[in-house]
Amino acid sequence: MTAQPRPFYGPWIIAASFVTFGLASGLPYYNIAFFYDYLRDDHHWTQQMVTLGAPVAILLTIWAGPLLAHRFNPRYLIVAGTGLTCLAFQWFGHLHGSSFEYYAAWCVYMIGYLLSGPIPHQIIISNWYRRKRGQAMGIAYIGGALAGAIGNKLAPWLVSFMPYRSAIQVLGLLQSRYRKLLRVDDPSIQTTKDAHAALGGKGSTYPAQKALEATRALGTDGLRRAIDSLHQADLDLKGASAMPEDAVLEVLVARLAALHSRSRGRTAARR
Repeated sequence: MTAQPRPFYGPWIIAASFVTFGLASGLPYYNIAFFYDYLRDDHHWTQQMVTLGAPVAILLTIWAGPLLAHRFNPRYLIVAGTGLTCLAFQWFGHLHGSSFEYYAAWCVYMIGYLLSGPIPHQIIISNWYRRKRGQAMGIAYIGGALAGAIGNKLAPWLVSFMPYRSAIQVLGLLQSRYRKLLRVDDPSIQTTKDAHAALGGKGSTYPAQKALEATRALGTDGLRRAIDSLHQADLDLKGASAMPEDAVLEVLVARLAALHSRSRGRTAARR
């Protein structure tokens, strides 16, 4: 009696790898950068520090793949790695401002990526394919790219209905705008060239020209009121007021719009 040949599940393996590689690796790997600005602004970090997380984690965890991949079943590696990735993203959302904590969270994520990403999926596919191994892996890798592309739309959509995050982002843009106006609120700054130099002297002079015009229109008192409004909105968003985040932003926008409206009226009257 001859032994029955093992059923060939190659196409099912490719389909499963297409999905698991996308969820475990492509979705987080290609979209973590979307949150860099939030991390930078919320914790007052520099852009260099935020983007340094991945290189530091790679250097500290590069041993995980060679040391662990061949010792365990690749299916278990995918499960464990996906769990570590989930843990790392939860950690990213609950950081307390420490750079060491941030890099530690990156290390957890990178170990998760090494355990659940390309290595175990290549092992699984290699067990089923020899001659067409490259083609099979290529199809599975498309799953990672597709999940990354979906995440590129998913992340902004998620943020769009998370009021606190959205409010912080809008508030950060407004604060940046009025900080620039404060820099050019100086009697010694009389020309666009002076304003351009005060703002760093990089790129086009057009933003400096508009900042100078806005500063002259608002005046020092108007700028003070705008900064006071921003400061109060910041406190309200952090719990000083019972108003919902959307209402805080609406009040802030109304106050700033009123200030600019009055400034335009004064400018027209002088003319």
